Amino acid sequence: MVLLRQQQQSRKRSSSSFVPSCPPPKIPKPQNDIGTAVDAVEKMVSILAEDGCTLVNPLGPPSLPSDPYKLRRQLSRLFSSTDDRSVFLSGFSSYIQSSSNLRRVLMSSNGSNFGPARSESLVRHLLLVAPIQLDLQIMLLEKLPEYFDVVPGDSQTSLSLEDDVSRLIINQFRWLDFVVDPSSFTDKLLQVLSICPLHFKKEIIGSLPEIIGDQNN
Repeated sequence: MVLLRQQQQSRKRSSSSFVPSCPPPKIPKPQNDIGTAVDAVEKMVSILAEDGCTLVNPLGPPSLPSDPYKLRRQLSRLFSSTDDRSVFLSGFSSYIQSSSNLRRVLMSSNGSNFGPARSESLVRHLLLVAPIQLDLQIMLLEKLPEYFDVVPGDSQTSLSLEDDVSRLIINQFRWLDFVVDPSSFTDKLLQVLSICPLHFKKEIIGSLPEIIGDQNN
């Protein structure tokens, strides 16, 4: 009996002293994420500057070149390169994380003359650069929910267009000269529409003919 009791105690000690295998080491997060984002923003700013667009304009919205059509053509050629395209989109995405930056690129820009550039925003012109259009459309639509609660649905006051980022975003999609991928754009728009507050959902639905039009035909 003594021997049996000793064996049982030995088993208890061995089981209680069992040390589970160590969990796999966590992969450290890269420390240069911020630096990479800054580099991408600087590259994006540089690309625009080379084509005559001053993004960082302390006086207001970005300043567009006198010939915005030339800007679009040059960017379209440049973005045929996957590297330049992806870096630009990454930089633009990082840049508009700031609500003030997003508002600036959505507002009508001050062109260097009295040409059509004065009445269009930078985003509007970028949406007419075919290689990046769908990426920008999705990027902007995914920003919408961040601004749904700026004005409560039961509020009696409404923001001016310049202060209402949600409406500014939707306005960019109205009457585009072309839509590269109508199906993907429409799918994403309807996905966002399903989570919109009622007052904004009504506005989007009312604007669908101007946003989608006959693009699917």
